[in-house]
Amino acid sequence: MDPSSSGNYGDDDQSRIRELANQRLRQTPIKSKQQKERIEKLLWTTSLGLKHNVNNQSLLGKLNKRLYLQRTPNHGQFQNDQQTNNHNTTDSNNKASHVDASFIRIGSWKRAAQNSKDLVAKIYFGKRRLVWEILERGLKSKIEIQWEHIVGMRVFLEENGSVIFEVELSRPPLFCKEVYPLPMRHTLWDLASDFTDGQAKICK
Repeated sequence: MDPSSSGNYGDDDQSRIRELANQRLRQTPIKSKQQKERIEKLLWTTSLGLKHNVNNQSLLGKLNKRLYLQRTPNHGQFQNDQQTNNHNTTDSNNKASHVDASFIRIGSWKRAAQNSKDLVAKIYFGKRRLVWEILERGLKSKIEIQWEHIVGMRVFLEENGSVIFEVELSRPPLFCKEVYPLPMRHTLWDLASDFTDGQAKICK
């Protein structure tokens, strides 16, 4: 079967994605001995977080062009490669990049997608947020993570081409529930209590 049509990853793609994920970990500012130990652990342990079935070129493009920061030659500082005064680019940054997911697991809590849109990961580059939206019984819930709370990430590719994306946080994420759902309207959210049976506070 043609790997490009089946969604499988070649060895080169797997190496590139692993290197990008590990590069992000290495670029994370070290503020404590405990954080250093966590990063070293993530660099060597297997993943157990979010499993995606995604197109490899799409994932590589997002990782290469937008998620990671670039070092500027003049000041040696990291800057987002999307910084610009162009209005169209700003609008684009405020929009989310979507990735359909198979399941999300936090500790012993787990939700699996029955249909393609039941579980969606969204990356808001302009707002610097990572969001999981879960659709159950016609209503949405979401788990929202601020980028500054991410202390480590790891990407692991299985033999069947699926991707496991693991995120480690410095604090629990934000939880929201959909309110007043209306067709063809933007989703309205209200803050909610932890719906992971307390696992988000235990497993970061």
